[in-house]
Amino acid sequence: MSYTVADLKPRILENIDSLQYPAAYAFCQKALELEPHNAELLEITGQVELELEKFELARKHLLESIKLEPNASYSKYMYLGQLSVEKEAIDNFQKGVDLMVKERNNLAANSEEAQTLASKISSALCSMTEIYLTDCW
Repeated sequence: MSYTVADLKPRILENIDSLQYPAAYAFCQKALELEPHNAELLEITGQVELELEKFELARKHLLESIKLEPNASYSKYMYLGQLSVEKEAIDNFQKGVDLMVKERNNLAANSEEAQTLASKISSALCSMTEIYLTDCW
């Protein structure tokens, strides 16, 4: 049977949701064979690779996703920030925060989604502060 990325993506996400990262990774690899320049797929693959402790591959795929679509999806910057140190980590977290703020500003202030983003922004800023205090002095 021949699969498309549209067929494989729900399977990837289902496996991520059930914490079945090896299975998710197998579907990611198949999907990347079909669409190697799909920024969203590269990001998802990087996320799965992080969970599988394939850090160099995760970094590579997240950077490729950023190169293809630098202003889409804050999460790839947050993941890359986790894989980075010192100034590079700060820069990645800052780009992620900037994208989250932009997204939050387009939502109703009291919506659940806006509140969730505000919480994520707060966490990212705390991470950045910790990096400044421990790595950048």
